[in-house]
Amino acid sequence: MSPQSSADVKPTPATSRGGRRGCGCPRNRHVPLLAVTLACLAAMPAHATDLVYVLQSPSFGGSNDTALSRAQLEKSLVQSRDAAREAAAKAAAAAATSTTTTSPSQTFVNTVTAQITALVARSIADKIAGSKDGDAGTVVANGATITYVNADGQLNVTMTTAEGTTTLSIPTGQ
Repeated sequence: MSPQSSADVKPTPATSRGGRRGCGCPRNRHVPLLAVTLACLAAMPAHATDLVYVLQSPSFGGSNDTALSRAQLEKSLVQSRDAAREAAAKAAAAAATSTTTTSPSQTFVNTVTAQITALVARSIADKIAGSKDGDAGTVVANGATITYVNADGQLNVTMTTAEGTTTLSIPTGQ
C-alpha cells in the first residue's frame, strides 16, 4: 500500500473546525449581530389595541337571555316537583294515621252541624252586610270574634280567631 497524499485525505467535520461543533465561526462573532437585531426590535413602535370582552351571561348584563330563562324554568320545575312529592308524602302520612272510619250516623251529624254553622254564618253575614250608617256590633262564636262598624260610607269588619286577625274595609256608598 502506498501512502496517501494530503490531497486525497478528506477532512472530517470534527477535525476541520478544530474539534468544535457549530458553524465554524469564532465564538463571539454572533454577539454583535444579536445586539443589532435586539436594538432594531426595540426601536420599532409597538402596536396594541384595547381588549374587549363581551359578557355572555344575562346575569351579568350579557345578551344571551335564553340560558337564564332555561335555568329559571328548570329551577321552578324542580321546586314544583319537590313540593308535589312533599305534599303527596304528607297526604299519605295523614291517610295512614287516620285509620278510624266514621259511621254513617256520625257522618250525618257532621253534615247537619256543617249546615247549621253555614246558616248561622249566612245570617251573621247578612246582618253585617245590611247594616246602616252608624250601626256597630260584635258577634262571638266558637272562639271567633267578629266586630263591625258602619260609619262614614265605610263598613269595617274585623274577624279574630286563634290563628290571627283579618280586617275588611268595604265602601257602602251611603
